[in-house]
Amino acid sequence: MLAILVILAAAAENKAFILHERLVTARSGRPLRIRASIAGAQPGELQLFLGYRPREEPDFIRVQMDRAAAADTWEVWLRPGIGAMPARGEQVIDYFIEAVGPGGAVLDSDGTAKEPIRLQLSETLPEAAGLAALDEGGKPAHPYVPPPPAPWYRRWAIVGPIGGVLVVGGIAALFLLQPRPQPAAGTLGRVDLP
Repeated sequence: MLAILVILAAAAENKAFILHERLVTARSGRPLRIRASIAGAQPGELQLFLGYRPREEPDFIRVQMDRAAAADTWEVWLRPGIGAMPARGEQVIDYFIEAVGPGGAVLDSDGTAKEPIRLQLSETLPEAAGLAALDEGGKPAHPYVPPPPAPWYRRWAIVGPIGGVLVVGGIAALFLLQPRPQPAAGTLGRVDLP
């Protein structure tokens, strides 16, 4: 309810207001999409910028956000291993979003360089968005769904021993089913007895 009142007040003042679903955790090693939208300003008048850095880096990297398919939505993709984004592991990323007007003045921001939004990149934690990352029922809003298990014929723990037994059995059958060598039919010569 408070967010609706703030948006209505910003629209009445013709002031830009950034709407952004904060990310709490994300899977590391995957591209990360950060989206934001604007309320209360004409979309052609402003541009959105994302500032981000890994926790151990001193300076923020500033990236211009692109327009998404929706009218008032901007997005940016952060790819692992590119532009100081960690490729793997457990990392903390600080980021903030700024709406900049035509004269270069900051109209609104979600987070700041001094008080950025914290995002945990993890290989083990489930992805979550929002401040509490829980829905109304108290369950995770974006639970991690593990991939389906591999079928038995793609598991080396099953296929390897079966293949080994088949190879050993085939070699054993090849040797056991070979005919035994028979003595050659022949004579030792002719002998006449008196």
